[in-house]
Amino acid sequence: MPRIHLRQAIQDESSFRHFVLTNPKHGVVLRLVRWALVDLAKRIGSAIRAHDLAAKQSLLLKTKYLAAEAHDRTYIRQEHALKQALEHFYDAHTVEHLLAAQAHSIQAALRQHKDITRRWLHPSSATFSNWQGLNGNANVSVALSLRSCRFRIFELTSEAQSLYHTGHRNQCWDFKHQADSIRSDLAILADVMNANSTYKLLREYFGQKEISRLLEWARSNTYLGTLERLHKECLIAKFKCPLETRGSRSKLATRTGAHSGKENS
Repeated sequence: MPRIHLRQAIQDESSFRHFVLTNPKHGVVLRLVRWALVDLAKRIGSAIRAHDLAAKQSLLLKTKYLAAEAHDRTYIRQEHALKQALEHFYDAHTVEHLLAAQAHSIQAALRQHKDITRRWLHPSSATFSNWQGLNGNANVSVALSLRSCRFRIFELTSEAQSLYHTGHRNQCWDFKHQADSIRSDLAILADVMNANSTYKLLREYFGQKEISRLLEWARSNTYLGTLERLHKECLIAKFKCPLETRGSRSKLATRTGAHSGKENS
């Protein structure tokens, strides 16, 4: 996609959000996100120099959301890639057994949260059914649900900020309250997703040495290695944001090397 089209995409809020949320091509989206984060860092600097609080808060919110999106897409691709590695090295019975155990664990974790399943899992599975299917990996459906939940928080917070800075304070608090209530769903989904990641499942089942072998194969034979590189570049762009703290910067190496983790909005 030519650079001029990228700039037009990021200026058109509605089209940009829809593209980032729904496009199934992770590499395309992460390249756009990387460029957008670089552009946002420059715009945040301009907003700070202009003492434009509304613009600064809006741009920081977009930065946070896009960085989380890069994380989520890399995580989802890792789930698919590790399943491919498992299928490459092991027989169908072993693969089926492990994925069934993963699905059972997720169902057990969400049994007491039927409202979350209704609000996020079912709609997300329908919306993103074209994302290579769910490929038998139940945790992908949880990750997609978390993305939908995070995006809704981003929308509500963005609207709350806009209302606040235009003087509609009462309406602002309504949107903020909605976003805060959804964050509890986000936390539960993140806990379930991380507890049932394919990486953790295979490490516990086979040990660290074997999961390292599976990861090495996945990075060499799927698109995972490229996405991890793009994700790291996105994080570097995010941490160049003028308002990132020194403490946050120190976490960069840890985050870029992590196989799973929460990126709460």
